[in-house]
Amino acid sequence: MLGRQVGASKAGEYVHRTNKDQTMFRHNPDSFRKMWEEVGKLTNTEWRVEVEAISLEMGNAEGIRFVVFRES
Repeated sequence: MLGRQVGASKAGEYVHRTNKDQTMFRHNPDSFRKMWEEVGKLTNTEWRVEVEAISLEMGNAEGIRFVVFRES
């Protein structure tokens, strides 16, 4: 799986930009890797995660770009 998404240097829940009544979780590379480690433990699978912090073209936003491979 590959993609990119809005992120943050400090991972956590943030107020949604377009819907102030909602929150969204923004990952950084470490929290994204940790999430996939937990997926692996819960599903008895193994995943290789390549992820990096990036600047998004929408204003001054931070993001992550990732590729996730199933190893087993």
